[in-house]
Amino acid sequence: LRATLPTIKYLIEQGSKIVLCSHLGRPKGEVVEELRLAPVGDRLAFLLERPVKSLPEITGPVVAEAIGDMAPGDVVPIEGTLVQSAIGSRSPVVVAVENENDLIPSFPGLIPHFRVGMRSFISAPLIHRGEAIGAIQLSSMDQGEYSQRHAAVAERIGQQIAGTIAISRLYAQMKQAQEAERRWAKEVSVMANIGRIINSALDVEDVSHILADEIRKLIPFDRIAISAVDQEIRFGSTMWASGPEIPGRNPGENVALEGILAAEAAKTPSTITVTVETMEDVNQRFPGLIADFDAGFRSFVAAPLIDRGTVVGVLQIRSKYRDAFVQRHLELAERIANQIAGSIVNSQLYVEHKRLAEENSVMA
Repeated sequence: LRATLPTIKYLIEQGSKIVLCSHLGRPKGEVVEELRLAPVGDRLAFLLERPVKSLPEITGPVVAEAIGDMAPGDVVPIEGTLVQSAIGSRSPVVVAVENENDLIPSFPGLIPHFRVGMRSFISAPLIHRGEAIGAIQLSSMDQGEYSQRHAAVAERIGQQIAGTIAISRLYAQMKQAQEAERRWAKEVSVMANIGRIINSALDVEDVSHILADEIRKLIPFDRIAISAVDQEIRFGSTMWASGPEIPGRNPGENVALEGILAAEAAKTPSTITVTVETMEDVNQRFPGLIADFDAGFRSFVAAPLIDRGTVVGVLQIRSKYRDAFVQRHLELAERIANQIAGSIVNSQLYVEHKRLAEENSVMA
């Protein structure tokens, strides 16, 4: 299980929807409660430090609905595959079927193969230094194509290539680790620059474009803005924005927060993202985003700005592409929001002080 973590984590960072097919023991076509994958899912959730939903079935409406409801970065393990049967038993598995129903009890994962004409299957484990690291699978359109002799040959092939596969996987994991290290170093550097930029000016408006360019190195976007919110989180006003204009969202303009993503982020408070494809989506979920949708934006991130336990504003990031943001972008947006929150409060105080000073000067 641990050997798969680097790959799973990489897929999560890329925003993939991850369906894990696995198998415990040899239930021989029957449902054996002791061989359910729920404990494996629980352990995986612990190792990943995120929820993992285990499904009691491997096909049908329950599985279809669960996969349809998955968000980018979600992980769902599904029981029952020929490959995992070979890995679990550490021996070759031969299957020959005449009709689709024959596959349902033990290997429903082979149904897509059956529907394209495959009738015979063989899978042999890849075992390296006592550890099952994968399996080789062969399929044929001929009924009864494989015998135990073929199983023995497949097993020998698996033994011969297992070492090479292990080295290849190790190399891939090393490259992923190197890439993660480079990404981490870049993030540290950019976050430091963001801190220097935001602290270099009393009024954040003075460095807004430089700040936007720096944030874009970490998160792709078409528009970014910082909005202040009142204590009741009913109204907000744009402090600064970089990118295409949106009616009613320009700096200095006040807007009611009802039906806007920023309100949910501020009330939760948590960093959230949403993608909309149609005006109907907008009306049902966040009607306050109609102007944003009309301006061409389809993906949104909102991260609360929290200073001394109080939500003082929201960092809002928008893209014209659907599904533009993945879990890693949300984590970065939250880190950026945490880093700049104090400076945003100071900027608000400075702007207010400057406004009062100008008013007093005029009155004098």
